[in-house]
Amino acid sequence: MAQHKASESILVTAARALDRELEEFARNAEQVRRAPLTTQRQIERAYELLAAVAPAEQVVRARIDALEEAVVAANVARAAQTESIGERRPHIDLRAAELQRLLGVYIALGVRATGVQGALADPGADQALEVIAGEVDTLLVAARRGDFPDIIRIAEALGKQIATTRAKHRGA
Repeated sequence: MAQHKASESILVTAARALDRELEEFARNAEQVRRAPLTTQRQIERAYELLAAVAPAEQVVRARIDALEEAVVAANVARAAQTESIGERRPHIDLRAAELQRLLGVYIALGVRATGVQGALADPGADQALEVIAGEVDTLLVAARRGDFPDIIRIAEALGKQIATTRAKHRGA
């Protein structure tokens, strides 16, 4: 059997092998159909061709069986992959829900920080920013624990913004 590329699937290899055998079988069948039968030698050749058809048909049947086995194996692999996807779904759902929760916390903190920054003249503004900064730190801990780099990045930026605002407010 011819070697196949490492990247070529068993299914493709089996299909190619069947295709080659079918082409050979068709050529032999055509020779049998068109063989002249006017001389002793031609008739003997026709019998030789007929004798070669049965083993060739067995080879084609074996190639068909191999292709059927490859299709079954591909279907088994597909079913296993579908099952593994199904098993992964709850984890994906949990991660998505946690990401959305953390994003919601970030948005709420951002809104609160923006409101406080707009009212820096109020005496409790620095205290409010300090509370929000603590909540941002809590958000960062949760984002790191959950391995959510996008939330880490935006929460760090919010924390820096709050720290800058607090520093400016104290210096004013």
